[in-house]
Amino acid sequence: MLESFYSYIFQLFQGVDYMALFVMMLIESSMIPFPSEIPLLAIGINAAKGTMNPLLWLIVSLVAIFIGASVNYCLGRYVGDVFFERYGKYFLIKKHAYEEAKKLYAKDANFYTFYWRLIPLVRQLMSLPAGMVRMPFGRFIGLTLAGSCVWHVILISLGYFIGDNSALISNYITAITIFILVVGGLYFWLKHQKLLKKIAKQLK
Repeated sequence: MLESFYSYIFQLFQGVDYMALFVMMLIESSMIPFPSEIPLLAIGINAAKGTMNPLLWLIVSLVAIFIGASVNYCLGRYVGDVFFERYGKYFLIKKHAYEEAKKLYAKDANFYTFYWRLIPLVRQLMSLPAGMVRMPFGRFIGLTLAGSCVWHVILISLGYFIGDNSALISNYITAITIFILVVGGLYFWLKHQKLLKKIAKQLK
């Protein structure tokens, strides 16, 4: 299934332009799920052919991330608490659990802000909690752009060095994602052993 997806990407986005990339990455940085693999892999493939400058495309993608992430950060900062206080119960989120989650995030906000930018499907939401815990905007946007840059370089490099081999691209992205999740999970376990043990006791 993934191989067919990437094969479709290569055929569909060979002619992607700056404006199209900007719009797609703006969507990707919003709360709308959108796979950044779509344009970035195609950029790498075309860069290898000499038809695109990968550095310029990387800059355009990061400008879009800056705008989208900033909007989400402001939503989290100025609307997040009000939203969860009024509507959290409809999502089965208790106020106490919400406050505890904020405290947990705030304790290691730098790591979470950077790390979750490397995880597909959830990266779009990570600007919201940063705003909710009042993380300094300069630090937030710096870590957000750093994490996004790492992920974008990975995707562009895969397209550049592997080309349109959809099976190999799929295998590499799956392996990289699993590695990132394992590293993050290990870090979280080492950082919050006491909390995890407490939760485990409560579940018994």
